[in-house]
Amino acid sequence: MKTRILILSILLITAILFPGCEPGNALTWKLGEDKKTLKIGGRGAMPDYPEGNDAPWSSYRSSITTVVIGNGVTSIGERAFEDCSELASITIPNSVTSIGNKAFRGCSGLASITIPGGVTSIGEDAFAACSSLTSITIPNSVTEIGWSAFSGCSGLTSITIPDGVTSIREGTFWGCSSLTSITLPGGVTSIGERAFSFCSGFTSITIPNSVTSIGDCAFSDCSTLTAIRVENGNVNYSSAAGALFNKDKTTLVCCPGRETGNYTIPGSVTSIGDYAFSGCRRLTSITIPDGVTNIGRGAFSGCSHLTSITIPDGVTSIEDVAFYDCSGLTSITIPGGVTSIGGYAFYLCRILTSITIPDGVTSIGDVAFYNCRNLTSITIPDGVTSIGARAFSFCSGFTSITIPNSVTSIGNEAFSGCMSLVSVSNLNPTPRNVSSAVFSGIELSKMTLYVPAEAIAAYRVADVWKYFGTIAKYVPSKRGSKN
Repeated sequence: MKTRILILSILLITAILFPGCEPGNALTWKLGEDKKTLKIGGRGAMPDYPEGNDAPWSSYRSSITTVVIGNGVTSIGERAFEDCSELASITIPNSVTSIGNKAFRGCSGLASITIPGGVTSIGEDAFAACSSLTSITIPNSVTEIGWSAFSGCSGLTSITIPDGVTSIREGTFWGCSSLTSITLPGGVTSIGERAFSFCSGFTSITIPNSVTSIGDCAFSDCSTLTAIRVENGNVNYSSAAGALFNKDKTTLVCCPGRETGNYTIPGSVTSIGDYAFSGCRRLTSITIPDGVTNIGRGAFSGCSHLTSITIPDGVTSIEDVAFYDCSGLTSITIPGGVTSIGGYAFYLCRILTSITIPDGVTSIGDVAFYNCRNLTSITIPDGVTSIGARAFSFCSGFTSITIPNSVTSIGNEAFSGCMSLVSVSNLNPTPRNVSSAVFSGIELSKMTLYVPAEAIAAYRVADVWKYFGTIAKYVPSKRGSKN
């Protein structure tokens, strides 16, 4: 017992005399009298600070301008300097071998940094949102760069990826809008999703022979990108006229963002990859060959100047976010073989004036036609069984809508904000249970509900439906615009 008391006494005296000691390791920290210079010394690994505000200097984040890490420190901990927004200078010694996740995220005042030759890994989000960072030196010792490591470094003008790096992770250089070029080393085998999205300074990029996989949106919204080139020896990918394809050119993987006017997809293509045209904001029309049977998720999302498009007869589904934010789209032809319309498929197609849903469609996804405010009418086919949440929200041009007997489920807020609606025809003889928010924002007491004659009494006592001002017998002639 006496020994234990003695040990506790020594620890207490140490804490009083050395308030900058980090418990559990041999590191110390000291903040200058001006609260601007932070010095970290000792030997060993810096702890991780997973909560972000549990670093002992966290209350001084907004005043620290300089960090000096002494030789002997072997790692920079997770979130150690996150949101030190005034940090302008940091000294990292040769003893450091790893930089933790989010270590410098949000250090918006940091303009340059040199990573020493002993570092082998840079963590996830390590320098994310360092918007003033213009240059960074990464040594050849680095073999791993975490996802989103440099995302949002909008001031970064140049960076060299070491030869030992084999994977460009998801979002690594997302939003590095000042980068004009980058060289991928010959050992890179994979490029992750959104790895270079919104690198609006790029004009071209070359994919080396070693690359075997490229993730969705890897080069989306690169608005000045004119060409994606592939080295001839690559066995998985090829390029033609600046666009990226699989090796045999049956799948269009990515169209460069600088493409303007009309783009004609080569006749060999049978599949348009996920997000293949995402962010191609200068395209006004796209010619799709008859042989195409698959159009991937988000294939045309963000093509804001695309005015019309014809989908070939062989296509059977409109995938999620396929035409998301195609704000210039006025009309589209959907072939009769399509059986489903995915979530967010036509979200924010604000000036879309007409669309025909084929009779074979059985489901309309969540938010599918959200804010298509220039649509004045739409016919929901008799085979549709489900209408997703917010599927037609804020389609403010609708004056009436007909829900066929086949519909068994209507999602939350499916018709919310359809402020011009004056009537709804529900052809189901049995009132379906629906959320009270299905018609959110609409005064049901001023609207008319048309239902089969034998169902009038049931609808008058059914939740939600009973709040319509008038419930009357459905007669086909009252469909008006055939909604």
